[in-house]
Amino acid sequence: MRSFTSPFSPSLSLVFALGLGALSSLAIACSSDDAAPDSPGGANTTGATVTLEGGAGSEGGTGPTADGGVGPDGGGADMSELQKRKAQMLTSFWENDTTVFQYAFSRNNNDGYGYTSGRVGFTTATGDSAEVVQCFDMAFTGAGNLMKKYEAALLALKKKQQDTGQIQPSTGTLDAIGNYNTDWKATATNAATAPAFDKCQDDLVDSIYWAPTLPIMTKWGLTSALARASLYDAFVVHGESNVNDLASQTNADVGNNSQKPAIAPLSAAAESTWLEAFHVRRVALLDSSDAWRGAIARGALYEQQRRDGNLDFSQSITTDAKASVVFPGKGYSSTAYQKCVIHPDGSVTGDPACTSPTSN
Repeated sequence: MRSFTSPFSPSLSLVFALGLGALSSLAIACSSDDAAPDSPGGANTTGATVTLEGGAGSEGGTGPTADGGVGPDGGGADMSELQKRKAQMLTSFWENDTTVFQYAFSRNNNDGYGYTSGRVGFTTATGDSAEVVQCFDMAFTGAGNLMKKYEAALLALKKKQQDTGQIQPSTGTLDAIGNYNTDWKATATNAATAPAFDKCQDDLVDSIYWAPTLPIMTKWGLTSALARASLYDAFVVHGESNVNDLASQTNADVGNNSQKPAIAPLSAAAESTWLEAFHVRRVALLDSSDAWRGAIARGALYEQQRRDGNLDFSQSITTDAKASVVFPGKGYSSTAYQKCVIHPDGSVTGDPACTSPTSN
C-alpha cells in the first residue's frame, strides 16, 4: 500500500476534446445542474474542451474474494470472478513482478515505506501490515506464531501514522524484536501457519482495497471491469483519500463540476471519457512523487486498455505499456515492465518472470 497525501502539486496543463455524444450521456446520467453551460468543461453544441490543472503525485497484489459475485461483463457487483482475478493479477504483477500472488514476499525497498510484504505490498509505514498481523494473531491459535511478537510495535507505528497523518518509515522498533522479513516469509510458507496467514492477506485485500471501489463505481455510474481494476490499483498504491480526490478531479474534468452522483449507469462512451480523464489524472499523480514515478507505466497500461476498447477485459492484456508512448510530449518515463500477456481465459504467457512462483 502506498497511502499518503503527496506533498507535490505540479502544474499540469493538458487539454483534450470530448465528443458531444459522451458528454450528453454524462449529462443524462447525472443531475441537470452538474455543469453550467459557461463553466470550464461544460457541454455545448460543438463539443467541449477541458483543461486539467494540477494533480497530486504509484507503485504496487491480488486474488478472487467475496464481493466479486459471478455475473456477466460488468465491473460492479456483477463482476465475474475471472475479471476480478485478472484485475488483481495485474496489481500483483506491478507489486511483485509476477502474476502469482506473493504471500511470502517481504523486504525493505528503501523507498520510505519500511518493510513491504505480502501479495499487495502491505507496509509497516502505513499500517496495513499491522492489520495482517493482528488478523493472523486472532485466526491462528496454534504454537509457533512468529509474527505475534511484532504486533505491538506494528500497532504503535500504525497509531503514529494515523495521529500524525505521516507515513512511518522507521523499522527500528521492529528490528529490535527480530528479523521481520524472515519471520514473515516463514509464516507464509509453513504448512501450519500459511493457510490462516494467507487468508488474512486475502481478506484484507478485499476489505481495504477491493470492496471500497464498489461505492465509487456506483456513485459515479461506472460498471466496467476496467474501471474496477483502475480504481483497485489506485487504492493499493495511493490510498482512499487520494483516490477520492482523483475521482473528484475527474468529475470536474468531464463537466460534473458540482460532483452530482450519477442517477443511472453511464453509457459505454461516457464511461470511457470518465476513465480517460481519471487515467490522465492518475499518471500525473504517479509522476509527482519520487516514490511513485518509477511505476508510472502501470498507470499507462490502464489507459492503453481503454484505448484498445478492452473495458470488459475480454481481450488479452499486455503489460509493456510506456507512459511516454501513451501520453507523448509530457516528459514521462519511457521505462516499461517486462512483457506479460494475460489472455482472455486468465492464462499468462511471456517473460518467465510473469508466472514465477517467487518474486524477484
